[in-house]
Amino acid sequence: MKKIITIVALLTFTGCQNPAESIQIVQEPESTICDTEQVIKADASTKATYTNQEYSFEIQLPYNPNWGTQTHKVPVAEPIEVQAHKTALSRIIWGPLISDTHFGCTRPFEILVTEPRSVDQALTAYRETDLIDNMGFLVEPQSYSLNNIPIAEFIVKGPFCQQGAVEVFTPKYNLYFTTGCEWEELHNQFKEAVETLNFL
Repeated sequence: MKKIITIVALLTFTGCQNPAESIQIVQEPESTICDTEQVIKADASTKATYTNQEYSFEIQLPYNPNWGTQTHKVPVAEPIEVQAHKTALSRIIWGPLISDTHFGCTRPFEILVTEPRSVDQALTAYRETDLIDNMGFLVEPQSYSLNNIPIAEFIVKGPFCQQGAVEVFTPKYNLYFTTGCEWEELHNQFKEAVETLNFL
């Protein structure tokens, strides 16, 4: 059984060998640190709890304390500006630090906090999304219940990759889990994370 740890996203990280040594956490993903330092590539080694006080939920996400660079480590997850997703109330990114040609340092997975909508409204929106026209064809969306929480998901299969999302429905807001072209490989990880959702 994998060890579950809880890490608070502070400005310092003390999980290094020397507890007195403070390693700066990357709080600005689109920074230039990836241009000057080599990004550490590693699979998730554990599951860690991310707590969001603003929207009163916590979730266990795949994590590796080594993610980042030699001198800059990333927290379990971190909120960033929502300019790229203007309809979202909040945008939270997680996963390993990666170097992207267009965005500099970033992280590949995200959770969008959105205004609440019904499952039927979401399924209709999936079928009408512009993403289908741009990226490929839509696999018929599915809806189901997980731990008594309504869930919906969709997959768009394109010529070069497969994208998708899992949406969690609550009375106050929805949580929208998505990523880029890694959807086929990470689908089960997303579902496992959703199973650990706890509303505070």
